[in-house]
Amino acid sequence: MSSSLTLEFLGTRGSLPVSGPEHVETGGETSSIRVSAGEREIILDAGSGLRAHGQRIVDEHDSGDAIERSIFLSHAHFDHLIGLPYFAPLHRSEASIRIWGPRTPHVDSFAQIVEQFIHPPYFPVPFYEFPADIELSTIRDGDLVYWTRHAEEPIEGPPTPDPPDAIDLEVHTLRGYSHPTSGVYHYKIVRDGDSIVYATDTEAYRQGDRRLIDFAEGADVLIHDAMYTEEEYTTLPVPTQGYGHSTVRAAADVARRADVEQLLLFHHAPSRSDDDLSSIEATGQSYFEHTRVARDGMTLDL
Repeated sequence: MSSSLTLEFLGTRGSLPVSGPEHVETGGETSSIRVSAGEREIILDAGSGLRAHGQRIVDEHDSGDAIERSIFLSHAHFDHLIGLPYFAPLHRSEASIRIWGPRTPHVDSFAQIVEQFIHPPYFPVPFYEFPADIELSTIRDGDLVYWTRHAEEPIEGPPTPDPPDAIDLEVHTLRGYSHPTSGVYHYKIVRDGDSIVYATDTEAYRQGDRRLIDFAEGADVLIHDAMYTEEEYTTLPVPTQGYGHSTVRAAADVARRADVEQLLLFHHAPSRSDDDLSSIEATGQSYFEHTRVARDGMTLDL
């Protein structure tokens, strides 16, 4: 029997990409995840890990065959957007790419963010010259995007009481407010009763993020920011509290309260070596048994 959802980590670092012998096992690419559901593929975030996957997509397609992908961005900080202009399908005329992401208080739409970023002097080719058929859509708190079993195009908004076809795949959204300066969006992908929750760049509240706990309730997999240790979060001279990221303990607390099956620690600090992350994994398992550190190239079938 085929898997309902397949998860692949393309990049698991935060802040900036890293390389070197101390990062070989875990990898050094920034945030990007591929979720496949049958013939459909959803990409979460467009960090540097997206670049190699884009080339793989192009290499696996025969010349002229249509390429269709959907990308959901959690927010527009550089480490989550850096791979987008290098995503090879965007440079192919046979590709249709739909990208969702949040706006910020300083711009009118998500499209404006992307068009400003992929434009000289920051990038040599302006976004409007990319040959792919690209649609940019602003996502909002509580939005639902879903596909029915016999439709190629996604539907936005709540499903009708009697949809024409059975729903094949759903993407639910939740806005988080604890990441400076404009918040972050969490996503839940659901198919055939299986679910993956993606909650990067989030900082725990004192009594836990009740909205996120409810959002992740019963998920098969929770991917949660765990950039800091407890000591880094609270200890002077430079505590990281307020930076918009979580500790390993905070991630485990959400996993336990939400009664999820597995916790994947994510958005690793660029300074973390493979040995550091092995230690962090053991610490996470002491808080929540079914904890693993996400690593570049790791795959998981639900």
